[in-house]
Amino acid sequence: MPDNAPILVDALRLHDGKSWCHMVCSDLATLDAFAAEIGVTSYRQMPPKVKFPHYDLTPAARDRAIAAGAVESDRGDVIAAAHHARRSYELARAQKALPLGGRR
Repeated sequence: MPDNAPILVDALRLHDGKSWCHMVCSDLATLDAFAAEIGVTSYRQMPPKVKFPHYDLTPAARDRAIAAGAVESDRGDVIAAAHHARRSYELARAQKALPLGGRR
């Protein structure tokens, strides 16, 4: 994982009766590679469905992410990285005409 694009995870939160957290990175390719490395097979959430590109992690997946080098971060740092990723995604999408969802 590049030092200049850390993988960030926020605190677990209860949503619809289940604990989840967000995993983000300012670099989407790094985020996807890291998700695959830790065995997260759920699809990355992308705009316009959500506000920013991220993976939703269960408590077990969060533990694997931290063990593999993800950084536990406060909500402000996670949101800042997420907004950077969204801007990067929107720029790439405009330049390459990427479909919604980010993958061809």
